[in-house]
Amino acid sequence: MYKEASLEKYLDDLAAKLPAPGGGSAAALNAAMAASLVSMVVNFTLGNPKYAAFQTELNEILSKSEKLRKDFLDLVDLDVVAYQTKDIRKALDVPLALARLCCQAAELCPPLIKKGNIDSKINKPFIYKIAVVSKANP
Repeated sequence: MYKEASLEKYLDDLAAKLPAPGGGSAAALNAAMAASLVSMVVNFTLGNPKYAAFQTELNEILSKSEKLRKDFLDLVDLDVVAYQTKDIRKALDVPLALARLCCQAAELCPPLIKKGNIDSKINKPFIYKIAVVSKANP
């Protein structure tokens, strides 16, 4: 469905007078983008001699962030399908899964403050904000 469609198609449908995609699907897409940014930080760090001691842990974080990115993207479509079935249980499962996965994604950020190349103007604010939120809400 949307996972294989263009971003433009998704946004056109999101903006249209359609019941789905809606807020749950949009939240899942935003979470997928956040997981992508975690992966970006790790990819900018891997191979950098300054962070050589952390390569194993960074590879583990990258593996987790990439799995989360895929899982979030799956939820984009699952939310639409759940809404279309009008099954309240399925409709509730998606936001609960999204919340659980968001917590997992947030846990990946605190180690990146010391073990990741967050020196760029793009990476530092993102990682610090997520790390602060994840520590404030254990």
